[in-house]
Amino acid sequence: MKLIKAAEQYYRFISTPFMDEVFTTHSPELFPDMPSLKWQKPDEIQQVIRRILDQPLIPELAKKWQPVFDREEEISLEEANQFLQQFISSMESIDFIVDYRANCSFTQSRRNRWNDFRVYRPGRKSGWALQLTVSGKGIYNTLRSSLEVEAGDLVLLSPDAFYDYHRHPNAESWGCYWLVFLPDTRLNELLDWPEIGSGIHHLPATRSSFTNTITPLFESIRQVSQDSDPWAVRLRYNLLEQILIQCKRLVPEFKRSVIDHRVLRAIEYIEKYFQSNITITEVAEEACISVSSLVRLFKQHTGLTVIELRNEKRMALACEKLTHSRVSIAEIADLVGYSDQLYFSRCFHQHFRVSPSAFRKQYLIS
Repeated sequence: MKLIKAAEQYYRFISTPFMDEVFTTHSPELFPDMPSLKWQKPDEIQQVIRRILDQPLIPELAKKWQPVFDREEEISLEEANQFLQQFISSMESIDFIVDYRANCSFTQSRRNRWNDFRVYRPGRKSGWALQLTVSGKGIYNTLRSSLEVEAGDLVLLSPDAFYDYHRHPNAESWGCYWLVFLPDTRLNELLDWPEIGSGIHHLPATRSSFTNTITPLFESIRQVSQDSDPWAVRLRYNLLEQILIQCKRLVPEFKRSVIDHRVLRAIEYIEKYFQSNITITEVAEEACISVSSLVRLFKQHTGLTVIELRNEKRMALACEKLTHSRVSIAEIADLVGYSDQLYFSRCFHQHFRVSPSAFRKQYLIS
C-alpha cells in the first residue's frame, strides 16, 4: 500500500546516509494529499535534506522505529500511520520548505491516520498564517488558555506566535485551510484582529453565509498555489486581501484603536529584556510614563499586566528550550529569567498544568 511504502521510504531517508537520490526520486509522489510545499524543486533538494536531518527529534525517531523496520515482516498499515504521523510532528521548523507568497493548502486530520499530527513550532516563523476551520474541531494552546475551534472559526498567527495545535480529541476529524503569507503595506491594517494569545488572533464563527463567502476564496488561492508565475502570485494576494477585508467588514466592533505609543515602547522593552528581572517601574521609566498610567493603559490595550506579558514570553522560550535541547531544567530556568528552579517549575505548571519535565516527555520521542 502507498502509506506503507511512504513510511519505509521516509524511515530509510532519516536512518541511512546518502539517501538523497531516493528521496529526490520518490518523495513528491508519496503524499498526494500532503500540503504543497516548495521542496519539489530539484535544486533545493540537498538543502532540504540537510535541514530535515537537523530537526532535533529526527535522530530519536529513527532510533525508536529501528526495531520495527529492521524485522523481516513488512510493517502494518497501523504502524505506517503512526510512523508518518510522528515523522511530520517532528518537523518543528518548516520555513525552509514553505513558500510564503500567499500559498494555501487544505489539511484533513483524521483520528489514528498519518495526517492526525500535532503542529508544535514554538520558534519564530518567517511569515503569517491564516487558518479557517471548515469541518470537525481543532484545539490551540495559546499559552493563556485553550482555544477550541469549529466550522467557521478563523485563527490568525503572527510570525512570533507560539504554534501548538491539533485535532480536538473529542472530534473524529478536523478539516482546515491554512494560508501562509508575507504582508505588504496594504495588508498591515487588516491584521489588527482581537488577540487571545501572544501573536494569536481569533475571529469566531458567526453566520454560515460569511463562511460560504470566504471558503471559495481560500479554495481559489489553493488552486493556484505554488505557481511561480508573477501574475499567479499577484492573484493570490488579491484573493487574500478580499478575505481580510471581508473579515474586517464582518466585525467592525473588533477594530481596536491605535495603541498608545508609550505602551508600544513598553512592549518592545519587555520583548527585549524579558529574561532579566525587569520591574514595572523600570518599564514605565523606559516608556516615559508613570507607573499608574502604564498599569492602566497596558491592561487596556493588551488585556495583560506587564508581568503577565513578561512571564508569557518566558514560558514560550522555556517550551522551545525544553523540546529543542537537552539542556537541564535548572539551566533553562536560569536562561529564561528564574534563579530558583522550584519557582520556575511552579510558574510553568500554572501555564501548562504539567511540570517542565513532563512537558519535555510529551514532545520528545519516547
